[in-house]
Amino acid sequence: LTEDEKETLWEKRHYLTQIPDALPLVLASAVGWDWASLTNIYQLLDDWIPLSSVQAIELLLPHFPDITIRSKAISWLKNASSDFLFNFLPELVEALRFETFEDSSLAVYLLTLCAGDRRFAFELYWQLQQRIDQCEEKSYSNRCRLLQQQVLKLLDEEFGIDIENQHRLLQALNAVSCEVKDAGDASKMQLTLQRHLALLDARILENNVRLPLLPSFLCTGINVSESNYFNSLTKPIKITFKGLKSSFAVLYKVGDDMRQDALVLQLVKMMNDIWLSQELDLRMVIFRCIPFGNKSGMAISLLFLIWSYSKGMVELVSDCRTLCEIQSAVGATGVFKDDLLKKWLEMHNPSEFQYKIALENFHLSCAGWCVATYVLGIGDRHNDNILVTRTGHVFHIDFGKYMGDWQTAAGFRRDRTPFIFTSDMAYVINEGSPQSATSRYQHFVDNCCKAFNLLRKKYSLLVNLMKMMSCSGIAGMNLEAVNFVQSNLLLNLTDTQATVQFTRMIEESLKSKFPRLNFLAHTLVQMRSTPSMLLGGYGDPNKLSFVQQLYTMKDDGRITRAVVLAFEKWHIPEKMYKVEVNRENETVCGIVYRSFMEFNELYIKLCRRFPFAHLPPLSQGTNVGRSNIRKVAERRQADLQQFLNVLFEYHPEVASSDLVYTFFHIIFRDSAPEESNQFLQLKVDEDDIASKKITCRIFLRLTYDQQDGDLNVFVGHVRGLKIINGQAPDSYVKTYLHPDPQRISKRKTHVVRNTQMPTFNEELNYQLLSDINLVDRALEISVWNCGSLVGENSVIGSVHIPLRKLLDIPVDRKGIKILDGWFNLSTGLR
Repeated sequence: LTEDEKETLWEKRHYLTQIPDALPLVLASAVGWDWASLTNIYQLLDDWIPLSSVQAIELLLPHFPDITIRSKAISWLKNASSDFLFNFLPELVEALRFETFEDSSLAVYLLTLCAGDRRFAFELYWQLQQRIDQCEEKSYSNRCRLLQQQVLKLLDEEFGIDIENQHRLLQALNAVSCEVKDAGDASKMQLTLQRHLALLDARILENNVRLPLLPSFLCTGINVSESNYFNSLTKPIKITFKGLKSSFAVLYKVGDDMRQDALVLQLVKMMNDIWLSQELDLRMVIFRCIPFGNKSGMAISLLFLIWSYSKGMVELVSDCRTLCEIQSAVGATGVFKDDLLKKWLEMHNPSEFQYKIALENFHLSCAGWCVATYVLGIGDRHNDNILVTRTGHVFHIDFGKYMGDWQTAAGFRRDRTPFIFTSDMAYVINEGSPQSATSRYQHFVDNCCKAFNLLRKKYSLLVNLMKMMSCSGIAGMNLEAVNFVQSNLLLNLTDTQATVQFTRMIEESLKSKFPRLNFLAHTLVQMRSTPSMLLGGYGDPNKLSFVQQLYTMKDDGRITRAVVLAFEKWHIPEKMYKVEVNRENETVCGIVYRSFMEFNELYIKLCRRFPFAHLPPLSQGTNVGRSNIRKVAERRQADLQQFLNVLFEYHPEVASSDLVYTFFHIIFRDSAPEESNQFLQLKVDEDDIASKKITCRIFLRLTYDQQDGDLNVFVGHVRGLKIINGQAPDSYVKTYLHPDPQRISKRKTHVVRNTQMPTFNEELNYQLLSDINLVDRALEISVWNCGSLVGENSVIGSVHIPLRKLLDIPVDRKGIKILDGWFNLSTGLR
C-alpha cells in the first residue's frame, strides 16, 4: 500500500467494518500504535464483522505483534473446523515465533486442542520437535521445548509411553538405515535390512507402537518379506508395518531434508481442499510426510541423543508404478510410445466399468497435478517421480526442486515446460482417439482452467501459509518464493485471460519434445543401474505383459479350438488378429483380439517354460521388409493358425498351461473393441455426426465494458465438426463486426489441427465508442477449415449475434455485461 492509500483506508475505516478482508489492510494503515491510539484500534476490532478462519490467520503474521489483535484472531480461529486447524498446525506452530510471551493466547489454544483431541497432541509434539532440533534461533527453540513439556504434562502417562516408543522406533530405523548403507553390495544390503527388521519386528511385537506419521495406526509388527530398499543415493528403505486389521507401508529416508517435501504436500492438500470446497473433485492422491530433525532422541531425558542427518517418514501409496516402469516394459524406446500408458490401465482394469473409472481418475488427477506443479514451480520432473496407480490416479513425488529452482544439466535447464503433460497422457485422456483432441480433452482443459482460477480466487490462503513459513529456515521458502507463486497465479489478469494463458501452457507442454528426451535420458541411466529392466515386458517368464494376473482352465473352461478369423488395422502401424475361441460346453464362441507381438511373447515364454516342446516358430518368412503390410499380415495369419493347431494338439501340460489360458482370457479390448480400435473410433465419430445429425456448436463469451467501450469475444470449444475428405479438419475461427464494408474488423484465432472437437480458448478484442453502436451492429463468428498449401480455406459454419442483446443484460459489480453460452453453427456464411 502507498501512503495515500493507507491514509484513505484509515479515514474510511468505519465504512469497511462489514468487509472482513479489509481488516488486515486497515490495521496495516493505522496512523500510530502508541497507547493513546490503541483505544481506537481495539474498538475497531469489536465493531468489525467476525473474520473467517482463513482471514484470521493473516493477523498472526509478524507485522501484527500486538497481543490484543493476536488474541482476537485466536477467538475467531476457534470457529474453524478441526480438519482446517489440523492441516494448518505447522503454520500455527511457526506463528509462536512471532508471539511476545510464552503464555500467549495461541500457545494456550494449542494446548486446548491437544487436551480435546489426541491427534493434535501427537502432531503438535512432532512439529515442536522439528523446531527444537533444527531451529538456530535459541529463544524460539526454547519456547517450543517449553510448550512440548507442557503437552507431556497435560496428557496422561499413556501418551508419554507412546511418545517414548515412537522415539525408540525412530532410533531403531535410523540404525537400520545406517547399517544398510554400510553393507556394500546389493545382496548384502538386502540381507542386512531383513536381519535388522526381523529383530525390530520382535521388539515391536513385545511393545506395540503408534506410528508418528499416523498415530491412529497401532503397529504390532513388521512384514519383513515386503520390506526392501530403493537403489538411490540415500538408500531409503520401504517398511511395511503390520496392524491389528491392516498394514501400512512407509518410506524411511536418512540424508535428505524432507521439510521441503512436507511443505509442498501440505500446499497441495490446501489446493485440493480449495477445489473440494467449490465442488471440484480432482481425485487427488494425498499422502503424508513427516520430517525429523538432527536428533532422533528426546530432549527431556527419555532417551539419549543420537545425531544423524536430516530424515523423514513418507506414506507409501499402494498399487502404483512410475512412468519409467510402465514405459520401460518394452525397452528404452517406450518413452516415445503413446499407447503404453493406456494399455497398462486396460490391463489393470479388465472390466469396462473399472476402466471407465480409471480413465476418469486419470483425467481429473492429471489436471490437478498440472495446476499444482505449475503454481509451485516444481522442477526436476522426470518419469521416475511421476506415478500412476492401478485405478488411474496420477501423482508426483520428490519435491527437492521447487519455487522456480529448476534442475540444470551441463548448464542447460532440464525443465523447459510449465508442467509435465505429454502426448501419452493426452492419448489416455482422448481414450486412444486418432484425433488430436476430443470432448474428453476439452473437459480436461476446462478442469485445469477452473482449478487454476479457483486458486487465484483463494490465493490469500496459499500466500498466508507461505508467508508464515518464510521464517522457518526451509530451503527455498522465503519472500521471493511468495512473490514467485503470486506471479505464477497471474493475479493481474481476469479469469478469462488466465484461462487463455493456461490453455496456451497446456498446448506448449503437449507440443514440447524436451520432457520425453529427459525421460529417455533418465530411463537409460536407470537401465544401466538395473539391468533387469532391459528385458522389458518379457522379464517375468511366468506372466504375460498385457494381462495383470494368471488364469487357468478351471477359471474359464477348457478350450477345444482357436481359429484366426481375420486381421484388422487398429493402430498405426500395428494390426490385430481376431481369434474365435471355442470352449467345452459353451454354445457361444468367444472373440479375442491379439497382436503378433503378443503371440510372439506367448511363444517365447512357452519355449522357456517347456524347452522340450517343439512348437512351430512364428517369425519364419515374416521378418524381411516391411512387417505391417497386408501380404505380411496374411502370411502371419496362416503362421498363427498353424501355431494354434499344433498347440492345442500338444500335451495337456503345455496346451492347458496357465500361460495359454491367460492369453485367451477375455480382457477389456475384447469386450469393447471399439474403445481400442483407432480406425473404428474415427468411423464411429463420423457416422455419429451423420446419423444423429449432431449440430455443430461453438462456445462464446462476450464481455462488454460500458465505461471503456471494450468488447471482448472469448472463443472457447467447438464441437461436432464434420469429417472433410476422410480427415478431421484443421480449423480456426474468424470474426467480423458488421457493418464493415472495408472488412477492417477481421480477427481470427490460431489453427487447431486434426480434430472435430477443437479448443481455441482465445480472446479477440474490439473497441466500441458507446452503447449506441450496439443497436445496429452484429458479430459474425465463423469456423473455417484450413486448406492445404494448394487448396483454399473453406467455411464450415457460422453464427450471427446481434449486439443489441447486450443492452438487456444487467451489468455486474464491475460494470461489465456478459453474454455467454453455446451457439449453433449454420452451414455456410450469411
